[in-house]
Amino acid sequence: DFIPSVMPVYKKYFTVEDLKAINRFYETPVGKKMKKFSVVSTQELQPYVVQWQPKLQQVIMNAMQ
Repeated sequence: DFIPSVMPVYKKYFTVEDLKAINRFYETPVGKKMKKFSVVSTQELQPYVVQWQPKLQQVIMNAMQ
């Protein structure tokens, strides 16, 4: 159920060749390392994202005006 529900998002931004290249990357040593630590690094980055999000939103809003 999950894969069909997210497919439109991936189709919007990536070609089949893009996805194949991404999969090849994740089979490399650095890709495996990134996959292994992505959850932990995302959790560690979360406080910074929360801190900077309002500032970035303001910059985006100013740029749109």
